[in-house]
Amino acid sequence: MATITISRQFGAGGISLGEYVAKKLDYKFYDRRILHLIAKETEVTMRWVEYFDKEMGSKFYRIVSSNAKKGMIESVTNSGKGFLNGETYMDTLRKIITAIADKGNAVIVGRGSQYILKNVRDVVNILLISKKYDRIKYLVEKSEISLEQADSIVKNEDIRRSNLYRMFDKNDYDKPFNYHLVINMSKVSKERACKVVCNLAELFS
Repeated sequence: MATITISRQFGAGGISLGEYVAKKLDYKFYDRRILHLIAKETEVTMRWVEYFDKEMGSKFYRIVSSNAKKGMIESVTNSGKGFLNGETYMDTLRKIITAIADKGNAVIVGRGSQYILKNVRDVVNILLISKKYDRIKYLVEKSEISLEQADSIVKNEDIRRSNLYRMFDKNDYDKPFNYHLVINMSKVSKERACKVVCNLAELFS
């Protein structure tokens, strides 16, 4: 009944590996599905949840978190009853990720899950890293964009991810001592990385 969290540098292939591992182990896979669960729990639209997920730590987030009132965002709720600001987003995120881990047999990609589940048993925390050029190349091949566009996206996502972890009062998300395993995807294929992660997860099951 293990739970696997996969943290990653943007462009290191975390979603791809996570889906592969989940399929091999017959685990449930959670990435954007978590956003749908937040939308359902808070009774707001998926679009509003996506704004928070994308803008965590940005100027937009700080303004909304400090000033949002229920009347300001009625147009983005599903029923007129829902409400979401920074505090409720983080509380709901913690609640949902903890519930997923309680059930086990899950792969969770990102969203601070390694911190939320830090003291939970049978949780395996993985960090994926990769050389910047390989991360850019991965985006170019996956999204069919230019090298310049991919480079800009990687830079912006690195900043956004750093801002996100500040919401957890953390700035050490890329430090190896936070994880059971760190995999350099510039040196290891997805297939071999999957095998290593699956073998490790079985030790916690």
